[in-house]
Amino acid sequence: MYRVIEAFFDLKDGNYHYEAGAEYPRPDYEPSRERIAELAGRSNRMGCALIEAVERPVEPPKEEPKEIPAEAAETPRRGRRSRVKGDEDD
Repeated sequence: MYRVIEAFFDLKDGNYHYEAGAEYPRPDYEPSRERIAELAGRSNRMGCALIEAVERPVEPPKEEPKEIPAEAAETPRRGRRSRVKGDEDD
């Protein structure tokens, strides 16, 4: 997979316009190895690298939900403290 680092029109892909930050190639196009080397190097009409290789993002492994022991799952309820005669503020 490649990322566009400099916007360009791909003359060998029907003048398709690639914006900086886009993925190269687009899903409907299969460029040759030579074309990729040309765009990644300086031997193209713009004279600079237009794409760079990037690793495919790796999705983190899905974690199974951990079981919570029944004792830990039940939290004691806090009730209102009832007022005791003589505890009243004056």
